Amino acid sequence: LIPLTEEAVAETFYLAEVLRPRIRAEYALSPKKPGKGVEEALKRNAAFAGFLGEDELKTGEVTLKRLATGEQVRLPQGEALGFLLSALA
Repeated sequence: LIPLTEEAVAETFYLAEVLRPRIRAEYALSPKKPGKGVEEALKRNAAFAGFLGEDELKTGEVTLKRLATGEQVRLPQGEALGFLLSALA
């Protein structure tokens, strides 16, 4: 999970803690540009990268990017775990 702004760092941590009981979830401790975040996720062999920025904070959503295809989906944070479990099955 990648915070795009300083304001998103705490929310990124909380979302990672929600996901961790069911899937492996890592998060950046400081804001990153999307490209740098994807680069780091690829180094870790992640299937998805999640982004939280200003817009996502306002709407309570997260943007998830499937790294193998580049496909992106934006959905409510509460639906992220179900989406990822289904996509990774």
